[in-house]
Amino acid sequence: MLRWSALVGVVLLVLLASGANAASVTPDEYLGEWTADMSSQAPASSQVFTVATSDETTARTTSGSNSINFDVYCKSTNSGVQPVTYFTVTSTASGTFGGCVSGKTGGHIYTWNSGQVWYAHTATTKGEPVIKGALNTSGNVDHAFTAHHPVVSFLVHVKYTKILKKGTHVAELTTMTGAGELRLLQAPHPCASADRAPIVAGDGAIAVKIVKVGGQNIVELDSLTVKPSADQAGTYDCDHRQLIKSLDIEVTKSDPAEKDACPTGATGSLTLEDGSGAGQPDGVLLEIPKCHIDDFLSSAKAKKGSHVAVAETLNENGY
Repeated sequence: MLRWSALVGVVLLVLLASGANAASVTPDEYLGEWTADMSSQAPASSQVFTVATSDETTARTTSGSNSINFDVYCKSTNSGVQPVTYFTVTSTASGTFGGCVSGKTGGHIYTWNSGQVWYAHTATTKGEPVIKGALNTSGNVDHAFTAHHPVVSFLVHVKYTKILKKGTHVAELTTMTGAGELRLLQAPHPCASADRAPIVAGDGAIAVKIVKVGGQNIVELDSLTVKPSADQAGTYDCDHRQLIKSLDIEVTKSDPAEKDACPTGATGSLTLEDGSGAGQPDGVLLEIPKCHIDDFLSSAKAKKGSHVAVAETLNENGY
């Protein structure tokens, strides 16, 4: 338990920070929808590339007249090719390519179709996982590109008071303020559908303070830092509202002065709902079982003096 005077200047940060580690690339990190940004060279610039898993036969057939190159790098029975994972890459202007990530590609993805080549590698730019590569349309001329996953950005501002009827506490005050970006495997198509997109990485911060008043000048303060788990789940959809759902988080820092300990490494989830576009309430759900945090705060239930505001914006280009 902490005295009220101990609250002065106390801020709790909920950090959202993760991304692909270029030093430990797995083939799955190429999956999803990528848009080449405006710094890319034409005709690659602004094209959307969708990378999907495939089988060897389909990928080889798709490689067309370049199948001889496919065999060198991707044929499963060739020396040095294993381990190998097969992909197709569908572009908005250059057709569909077939290829692989194999022992001969050095962790890069190589793909071909008749007369064209598309290849890429994972990278990190200002903390964001991207892919960098080139589209070769003819004449052995490479058109370099940097491509991004779709992004949903969010803003959160909460000031919420609960009057408790049971237990030793008589009231609880929760404040949350922050912003961030989450990168999606693909954008929901169309946005008004029930299509839900997996979250693959993100960054940002939400400052959170939970004060439980238990008697005259006595409070209990929850103060911790969390970020998305390494093997995070979480999805985004925009079916009549903007919804970041069940993002896996873990505690990375905890206030050592707390009596009600919240251990580093404790896991939980975060849900953010922006219902303003459809006239629905905004909401925040934060769950960390080991820290006894299970709070659902809704603008529909906010009493006078309280508010819950969540704003989410989808950028399909991701840049």
